[in-house]
Amino acid sequence: MTLAIPLWGAAQSVAGVVSAEADLSFLWEAIGKIKFGTAGYAYLVDENGNLIAHKDATLVLKRMNLRDIEGVKRFLDNPTRPDSSPAGEGRGLLDSAVLVTYAPVRELGWSVILEEPLETALANVEILKRSAVVFLVVG
Repeated sequence: MTLAIPLWGAAQSVAGVVSAEADLSFLWEAIGKIKFGTAGYAYLVDENGNLIAHKDATLVLKRMNLRDIEGVKRFLDNPTRPDSSPAGEGRGLLDSAVLVTYAPVRELGWSVILEEPLETALANVEILKRSAVVFLVVG
């Protein structure tokens, strides 16, 4: 990631620019270690919806913009506030149905997006429904 800050001279003119290159690949590993549920995963986006970190580095290297993904949309609509409706349903990063929420990193304008495939998240509910039907029939 390249960071640049203008240096202002007299009469509000730009006298120069200070820039720095930051290697954020360590974030890929940190984000990849986040686990929740059985198949949940996390990824990091910036204030424009660009993918910054994901456990699959090839997705990051594609420089994907995710502003059309449900969790990212919700973050971009409220970038400084926590998710008001966590575990909302939507289409995820891998274009499957997911439960999604986000947690903004206010100091940087970034957000951690958390997704869990809907089918996995609701697997225990399906087991409970089947058990209830069996007990009802037996009863």
